Amino acid sequence: MSSDVFSTPDLSSDAIVISDEQKSVNNTDIVSLLKRALNKLANSLEYNGVVEDIYAFVNVFNNSLSY
Repeated sequence: MSSDVFSTPDLSSDAIVISDEQKSVNNTDIVSLLKRALNKLANSLEYNGVVEDIYAFVNVFNNSLSY
């Protein structure tokens, strides 16, 4: 029996500094927004609710955010 193993890149553990002038954002709000955006893309005409390749899906999502 084979299983796919996915590894995540080594992310920096540097602390994020928020100045007093910046508004602290609640992580649950960010997660909620991200879920809605990913669901919207997954249910778009491009995917029609079926995502066969998660890496390609994430790349399309990330590229849609590029300016």
